[in-house]
Amino acid sequence: MKIELTAEEQPLLGEAPTEFFEGEWHFPKADGPEPWAVITYTDEPSPETGHVGWCWWAMGSMGDAPTYEAARDSAVAEIQRRMDRRMAVL
Repeated sequence: MKIELTAEEQPLLGEAPTEFFEGEWHFPKADGPEPWAVITYTDEPSPETGHVGWCWWAMGSMGDAPTYEAARDSAVAEIQRRMDRRMAVL
């Protein structure tokens, strides 16, 4: 069962991992590897999507989501789609 958090329960940046690499979500590190996906929150319209709230980027694709969990899931789903496409070509 998946539980969505209310707006008041949403994590703030710095309280939740926002970079995905090596199959797991991590807190950003200056000396860490290049992330496969990144989640961010904006309280002003994003220049790329126009969205206010949670945004995600994954391997060149980007989008927005209503919650942190939805952004995280969307980013991982995009990585999986790209990996599946690559495997289909091989």
